[in-house]
Amino acid sequence: MMGEGATIALSTFIIFCRVGGCLMVMPGLSSPRIPMYVRLYGAVGLSVGLAPFLVDAVESGINGSGPLQLIIVIFAELMLGSLFGFLGRIYFSALEMIASMISANIGISSPLSFVVDENAPAAAVSALITLAATVLFFLADMHLEVVHALVDSYSAVPVSAGLSARIGIPQLVGCLSNSLFLALRIGSPFIIYSVGVNFSIGLAAKMSPNIPVYFVAMPAMLLGGLCVFAFTCSWLLEGFFAGFVAWLAAG
Repeated sequence: MMGEGATIALSTFIIFCRVGGCLMVMPGLSSPRIPMYVRLYGAVGLSVGLAPFLVDAVESGINGSGPLQLIIVIFAELMLGSLFGFLGRIYFSALEMIASMISANIGISSPLSFVVDENAPAAAVSALITLAATVLFFLADMHLEVVHALVDSYSAVPVSAGLSARIGIPQLVGCLSNSLFLALRIGSPFIIYSVGVNFSIGLAAKMSPNIPVYFVAMPAMLLGGLCVFAFTCSWLLEGFFAGFVAWLAAG
């Protein structure tokens, strides 16, 4: 039997497993621009701060557990926290995808230059959209909503429930579907603009094959795309965060 102090310390560590797993992949908080020690100390501080509210729920889930069961619980908590953080990151990955598509559709970057790594260089418009979304994530206190969702997760998925495919797979599939439709919805003006402009350029090139219409029209295409972006950038970010907040509220 463990003493009361050892039980509290173990419960706090199990809380850290879920909180740290979430912050490890949550957008903004997991950025490589933030030093590793800052992220680690932030996860430890948040876990200790939440411990008085969650220790009782965690203790009831590990009472009577042997060493093997405790290892399984620790692994399950790490995976659950990583899953929660990954679901949030899916939305930002969808935003990065549509931002790269917007940059390609208005003629700033090549359609083949999609960014697959956060550290890789991106086009100016794509970097502006993702940076603005990350800044607004903190300015709108979305990181506090993430903490609230983590606290509520102990009611929805208690420690004793463990890791189950019935919990993870529907959430993952639903998040992928919703984030993709959200990205296509906020990027729809640029898709329509690109289809219309390229159809017009192709038609003009077909009617006058001796004139390099595409190269002549590129500056006008770029200018028009930047005008569309200037009029829709605020709506784009508002639509994205409306979908992201709806996902957080739905849990």
